[in-house]
Amino acid sequence: MSACNPYSQLLAEEENLKRHRLLRNVLEMHNCRYFEGSGVADVGEWPRERGLLAVGLPLQQALLVGQVFQQNAIMFCSVGDTAHVLSYLNAVG
Repeated sequence: MSACNPYSQLLAEEENLKRHRLLRNVLEMHNCRYFEGSGVADVGEWPRERGLLAVGLPLQQALLVGQVFQQNAIMFCSVGDTAHVLSYLNAVG
């Protein structure tokens, strides 16, 4: 999940870094392990975004965190399952 560029509105790198650090703090408050990573667009000029792979975060909490950080979607995967993109676009737009 990412805290960068809320609702696909590009922010300055410094602001995205602040949001990323806050996301790490939120996950740590939930005693959630995470791994640093980044997302890269398949097409277009969208910049690389910092993100975190949160391990053991229940689905409802993951959805809430994505909403709090104003994301259009999160990716979620249960152990042994395929990852799914869960979109908030219907709720936002």
